[in-house]
Amino acid sequence: MPRLHAVALGCGLLLAAAGAWAQAQAQAQGEAPSARSGRVQPTLEMAETYVYGNALNGRDQGEFVTRVSPGLRWSSRSGRLQGAVDYNLDAVHYSRRQGEDALNQRLNGALTAELLPQHVFVDVRANIGLQPISAYGQQFIGSDITGNPNRTSVASLQVSPYVQGRLAGVADVQLRLTAASTDAKDVPSANSRSTGALLSLSSVGSSMLGWNVSAQRQNIRFSRGSDTVNDRLQATVTLRPDVDWQLFVRGGRESTDLGSVVKRQYDNYGAGVAWTPSPRTNVALEADQRFFGTGFRGVAEYRTARSVFRYVDSRDTTNGGDLNFSNQPVTLFQLFFQQFAPSFPDPVQREQAVNDFLRLIGRSGNELISLGALADVVSVQRRQDLSAVWNGRRLVLTVQGSASDVRATDRGLGLTPINPLPERTRQRGLNVTASYRLDPLTTLSLGASRQTTAAFGALAGNRLDAVTAGLNGRLSNRLGWGASLRLSDFNGGGSSYQEVAGTASINLRF
Repeated sequence: MPRLHAVALGCGLLLAAAGAWAQAQAQAQGEAPSARSGRVQPTLEMAETYVYGNALNGRDQGEFVTRVSPGLRWSSRSGRLQGAVDYNLDAVHYSRRQGEDALNQRLNGALTAELLPQHVFVDVRANIGLQPISAYGQQFIGSDITGNPNRTSVASLQVSPYVQGRLAGVADVQLRLTAASTDAKDVPSANSRSTGALLSLSSVGSSMLGWNVSAQRQNIRFSRGSDTVNDRLQATVTLRPDVDWQLFVRGGRESTDLGSVVKRQYDNYGAGVAWTPSPRTNVALEADQRFFGTGFRGVAEYRTARSVFRYVDSRDTTNGGDLNFSNQPVTLFQLFFQQFAPSFPDPVQREQAVNDFLRLIGRSGNELISLGALADVVSVQRRQDLSAVWNGRRLVLTVQGSASDVRATDRGLGLTPINPLPERTRQRGLNVTASYRLDPLTTLSLGASRQTTAAFGALAGNRLDAVTAGLNGRLSNRLGWGASLRLSDFNGGGSSYQEVAGTASINLRF
């Protein structure tokens, strides 16, 4: 196991164990356990899949795939340690492919520790999961097939301590340090390490006129690429002429060696506006002139009692190992975690609501629904994401659409590996799902998706289409079952394939 995979796993399980110990202590003192004070929930899922297709060697063949996935969940939304950790170990056995049995880890952890009340905190995020190496390689729906050279296990860990307080009663101050690391098991060139520091001073209160001054530094290094530094100093003035409107302008100076062999200085300036006419509607747009050109972010959100609509359009730099998933595949859990934010501001309560919702519609939270691939240099990314959910009494409709255009910034400088990842990647994706609750315990779901990658130079483009149907239910509060059928069709030059997969599963929550 690579070192960072072990560290990320250790951090997640150690924090979960700490939460379990705290819960046991509370029970020993006669306190009733609750979701707010922290709880540990072991899980177990067992699935049998029959896969028929020609994905691996171009010959039609079928085999059974057995997966056993023990897991552990811990969450708390009160006390000095808050957040959630979700870990699963997938043991996969193939009936025909000798020597290709696999152990795959999945870890998602996000926690905040309050070391000194209201002043000193530490944020920790850890992630382990399978990701596509290149958008131009063979793509798959689901996790039934291993031995695919275009997929690898990626571990990310980020630790960010910070101090906050009020300075002489006239300004809020925050000092934050950040260290992050990403390891791709089979792609050493995509391994990266980054450090950062941020000092921020802001006006106190929510008056009509506000201000902020910040200074930050970020250092990013890929294991076989360039070591880049970005320093930025900026001042922001905010005007709130009405309770529904907020306007701001900002300016400053930026110094960086990104895209250049020497460090250069650039003027920064930008402006933005936010309109929030009601708790259900939010529209915001901001743009800045940066060293790479114009960077921007636009957000439009609207929700009703039964629907959520969200559109985000942005252009910014991104590190291939960013933990904000700006250039990584997005799972269904992450999508709904964002969409449920207005209804469930508490992150732990939101996590439980999302997991309950996914079980209701018969979908896996680890299902990839958005675009992304590994990168071995800092890149500039234009990304557009559209998501809509309609939640009826029995019928739930979801639509997710994405478009991504990623350009490497350091190529052509002699600083990257001999065989780097592609300089540019343009992808489009669409996923539509309908789920219908047949009775309080049984749900039928149908889905269709398409993902395309545009050709670039000598690299051929590709397209992946999939249709899925599933039926799932619960026999009790702790025992559930599921059955699904998936049809996939991939066209990508010499790696085209067709596949049919049927799965039966049971899952237990202890």
